[in-house]
Amino acid sequence: MGLRFPRTKERRRRNSARNLKIWCDVFDRVFARFRRCLLVASKLELFGSFANTFTIANSDIDCCVTDTNCTSEEIQQSGFPEQLQNELDERGITYPLHNSNLGFETTLLPLTRIPILKVFRPATSPENPSTGKIYNYPLHCDIGWQNRLAVHNTRLLKTYSNLDPRLRQMARFVKYWTKTRLIARPYRGTLCSYGYVLMILHYFINIAQPPILPNLQCMPHHGFARLEDLECEGCNIYFSPDGNGWKSLNTQRLGELLKGFFNYFAFEWHWKNDVISVRSPNGILTKESKGWTTLAESTGSQAQTIKSRYLIAIEDPFEISHNVARTVNKQGRVDVREEFQRAAKMLNSVHGRKRWLGDVCNERVVPHTVVYHGETTTEGVAHGEPKKVSS
Repeated sequence: MGLRFPRTKERRRRNSARNLKIWCDVFDRVFARFRRCLLVASKLELFGSFANTFTIANSDIDCCVTDTNCTSEEIQQSGFPEQLQNELDERGITYPLHNSNLGFETTLLPLTRIPILKVFRPATSPENPSTGKIYNYPLHCDIGWQNRLAVHNTRLLKTYSNLDPRLRQMARFVKYWTKTRLIARPYRGTLCSYGYVLMILHYFINIAQPPILPNLQCMPHHGFARLEDLECEGCNIYFSPDGNGWKSLNTQRLGELLKGFFNYFAFEWHWKNDVISVRSPNGILTKESKGWTTLAESTGSQAQTIKSRYLIAIEDPFEISHNVARTVNKQGRVDVREEFQRAAKMLNSVHGRKRWLGDVCNERVVPHTVVYHGETTTEGVAHGEPKKVSS
């Protein structure tokens, strides 16, 4: 089976990548002003899909402000997030770059696990043409504070991606599938895209035979290593930077790997008891051994309550006390598992099917409740109408 993205989606992905440079120019100029005034040693770092090569059409741009001389709480107490938000709001109206109106819209989320400043720039309106740069698609950017572990996670994923191009291609397909099937919405109780990438890594390292990738965190250290490459915020962040010349003996094509991946998580992986742990020698721990059997609550830096669920358990490669799937609720677990089973069954009967990609990634319709004149009815809503969809 071949593996190709729809042309429209691929064009959008490339368009978003080209526009990333414009975003970087904007943030560099705005951020430089505050760095001189408030945080001399701070810098704005790119992480996530744009940095690890797993980006797809309309992917969010993830950035974080890091400073080795202060903590996350000190950055927040300095008022920097609010001032950066105000500056972007002002420049969003008449920012002179390329003589265009970038139209920034910002929302500060101080009570999330890692406080986030969400920045949105809509596509250029045909009714309001600009003499400058034309943006055919909207872009979203999330700015966090002192999320240095996320930067190291990005380095780990990019290193894995460099070892075998099938990982990047597989990750892009799975991310596209999760978006069209509405199971990559952590704010609605399903799993984040990072969690799906870790599931792919587990399959490539521990399940596919011969293995497609080595376990970089289990490889012995050779030569000199800087302290900042070994430890961050009390976590062991070591991994082999080059895989010691790894070459996989696995010659499976992407279609075969995709079929095996869906079948494994649909019918073999134990959703109730198992924990995915890509750092571990065999890739699997038990929830009982981790103490991940009941709902846990903790208090965030802004005195907010953070709930950690363990209905699906995926251990972060470095911050091993963190469950990447903590946002998944009961309905979310049902939805994710059923979508794996649906895809596996379709791929198991793919012989003779010409549009298997379109069938597997067909946009999901979610029922929702609508009240008409006091009577409640259920209707179907396709992906792309998020205001009407409920989980």
